[in-house]
Amino acid sequence: GRRRGVGRVTAWLDASTPQRMRTEIGNSEGEAGALLGEARSTAAALELQAEAVAALAPLAARLARDEEFGPRAIECFAQVEAVPSLATPMADRIVKLEQELERQRRLTAERLAFGNATSALEAAIVQAQELLGFPVDTVDTPEIIHRLRELGDKRASELLPPEGAEPPAIA
Repeated sequence: GRRRGVGRVTAWLDASTPQRMRTEIGNSEGEAGALLGEARSTAAALELQAEAVAALAPLAARLARDEEFGPRAIECFAQVEAVPSLATPMADRIVKLEQELERQRRLTAERLAFGNATSALEAAIVQAQELLGFPVDTVDTPEIIHRLRELGDKRASELLPPEGAEPPAIA
């Protein structure tokens, strides 16, 4: 039994416990991506181990009927027979990590858009301050001042904080 693959599967189970039992999803796009890669790799290795267990099952069943080897075969195979049932929790973890990675990517895009909108508003404010600080009667017409105010109002209305932003971050 043990020489026919149970030992390898058992060793893999022991070595992969930290990856299989991990629950964190990451706090950034990079962390979520790394955890997703690890989960996919673990799932692929798990699939190979499940195939090994399936290949061992007929031998274990045959040895279980043997008077000399039966108890030992049953004991050895019991250590690994649950391996195929580990696939569903790993698949669920992968789905959860894929969702988290997508969420982190969306947050990154929102933060970038917020940063760009903040810069655009800042530029409009600087332009208005320059106009107020150094008005030129022949250039700074009421129409230009009105357009500048509309631009500032537009930029301010586009300024939506990213998901999860605390009030102090947007005040």
